[in-house]
Amino acid sequence: MSNKDKLKRIIFIADNGTLKITFEKRNEPNKRDILDDKATKYLTNEINGLTEINNEYKVRMLLKTGEVYVLRYNYGCANELNGPHYVVVVVKSPENSPIVTVVPLKSYRPGKRLNPASDIFIGVIPGKENEGPAIAIINQVRSIDKTRLLDYEIVNNIYKAKQRKNKGPEETFVCVHKKRDRLTKDQMEDIRKALLEFFYNGYINHKKKN
Repeated sequence: MSNKDKLKRIIFIADNGTLKITFEKRNEPNKRDILDDKATKYLTNEINGLTEINNEYKVRMLLKTGEVYVLRYNYGCANELNGPHYVVVVVKSPENSPIVTVVPLKSYRPGKRLNPASDIFIGVIPGKENEGPAIAIINQVRSIDKTRLLDYEIVNNIYKAKQRKNKGPEETFVCVHKKRDRLTKDQMEDIRKALLEFFYNGYINHKKKN
């Protein structure tokens, strides 16, 4: 057995006793994907493309509480979210505000216990009944730039408008199938209560609804 394999624990302690961090070796390693150069380059290009749009244009978009969008979580480390996830707007964001606060959603697995530190069962997302019930991940609430909610169709049309030779001062596109799904008032009330409990108590005293 190598010296590396023998190492079971690494501990950091602050000299004033205010901090202690312990790294315990796992019995079985996690199997989370490590970003390779190709994936990193793709994700970097995606963020850079959205940043370029934001640098050139003010993105004005009214987002209402309860509306559901797709957010692509790009650089997720270990237990953070990765890839595309539905998110729900938890605070109304005026048209001229660049930031919106969202809570991510994920699929509910029947029989799996809800995590009291993070999860609340919300049932089926209206408009997405064929995808089954969902969970709101309360402890991963975050504020993001609205540009991150632009889908590929909109981004591609922005580039088309910019590259068009005989363009005027304004371009209008009709976006197909852009209906905004929205959680019910009861679902949003459950999420609001869970957020308050999480920030006040550090856990959620929830009961699963069927």
